[in-house]
Order: sequence, then C-alpha cells, then structure tokens
Amino acid sequence: MADFRAATATATHPGETATMAAESWLLEVKRMRIPRPKFQTRCPAEPPKDYFITEEEAKAKRDLAKATEELRRAVQDKL
Repeated sequence: MADFRAATATATHPGETATMAAESWLLEVKRMRIPRPKFQTRCPAEPPKDYFITEEEAKAKRDLAKATEELRRAVQDKL
C-alpha cells in the first residue's frame, strides 16, 4: 500500500493544512462524461427464443401447465 500522507504534506502551500489542500484539489476536478463501451453490434445476432415458439407450441405449453395444475389440485383434494 502506498502512503499518501507524505505526498499530501508536500503538496500544501505555505500556511495550508493537509486537509485544505485535499479540499482545494477536489474542487479543481472537472466532471467529464464517460461514454458507454460499444462491444456489441446494434442488432442481436439471433432473435430471442420466444420468436422460435410457434402459436401451437405456446398453446400446448399453456394447456399442459393447466392440466398439471388441475391434476395437482385433484391429488391434493384426495389426500
């Protein structure tokens, strides 16, 4: 680890304390905009998986979920 106390003490002007030097340095810092990195292309290489599901497959999946829930409730009632 570096010791910054010595650097702060040498950076002070005559008559300033170390904290005043640090505060004046912080006031001199200018805000700058950092652009977002552009690693990807604008369009995805392949569409999301939802586009690959046809309407029939989606309906079959919903029907299966509904039937499974009905079966679970029926078994729960019998117990």
